[in-house]
Amino acid sequence: MRESRVFGARSRTRLSDEIRKKYFLVFEGSKTEPLYFQAVNDARLKLGISPLIELIQIERCRGEEGWSNPRKILDTLSQNLDERDGQTLTYSTLLNAMMDCIYSDIYIQREEKDTNGIWSILVDQSKNKGLSLDSIVLDREKAIESLLEVFSETSPKIRNVILENLNDSLKNMQIPYDEEIDCICFIFDRDRKSFTEEQYDYVLENCRKTNIKPFPSNPCFEFWLLLHFDEVKTIDQNKLLLNDKISASKSAKSFSFNEFRKLMRQYTTKPVTKSSFDTVILVDRIQTAIENEKSFCEDIAALENQLGSAVGLLLAEFIKK
Repeated sequence: MRESRVFGARSRTRLSDEIRKKYFLVFEGSKTEPLYFQAVNDARLKLGISPLIELIQIERCRGEEGWSNPRKILDTLSQNLDERDGQTLTYSTLLNAMMDCIYSDIYIQREEKDTNGIWSILVDQSKNKGLSLDSIVLDREKAIESLLEVFSETSPKIRNVILENLNDSLKNMQIPYDEEIDCICFIFDRDRKSFTEEQYDYVLENCRKTNIKPFPSNPCFEFWLLLHFDEVKTIDQNKLLLNDKISASKSAKSFSFNEFRKLMRQYTTKPVTKSSFDTVILVDRIQTAIENEKSFCEDIAALENQLGSAVGLLLAEFIKK
């Protein structure tokens, strides 16, 4: 995981001696949540978010794409925080730093090199040496040389690009988190179909141990989006909590997302998908969502089994009105 450069770069700055607090946002979802919170960040002046508050999205690295289990995401985040002092380093972080070098190199982009293939080669190199991505790098220089030896003859340019930029890439992957001032927020779903009670308890306990603030929604983030509309109070709560798919089709949407899509279509003709929806409509209704959330469960522990969300509590921290 690493700080999203695009997301963070849009934060407003202020020349002042006042201390700025950073909220690092970690999402279980890779589409809907980042889109929503980017809109919140873009509308910070309109919403009344203090310039002394900075919202920073933590995005997943190459080897973390496709993860959807909150426990796995939290474990990786905890490991990344442990690596901040530079004393420990996992092969996952090392390989992802190498891929960052590849993605940012103009020559490799121009030559249209197969980046997926490069990632697979690096992973295979680790496996061939009996190492998993979670393994700790004991000798950094030796590990780097060992991983890159496969490119020495076939792709020396790739090897050189990585060697020349790796130190900077590793520095960029460190989360600039100050435990005394900043806050790490984990926004995740209590999807009982893929996230067991044991896993939920594990996440809450480890959030407590690592000083990470959990902000779950039950059953999913789309319920928080539904709270932007007063009509949410008229929807069958049992169906919302179960959140079954609306049909047997493989492409069928969940009940909560389908209800969200129906409500959005009353106010816009724009498409409504997981990765594309009219965020302006939602931003204008954030205060409504915060108030509506109070009619449902907001308690972090009780959200394990009850319909509700805690995302409004997080938004209320940003927006002082």
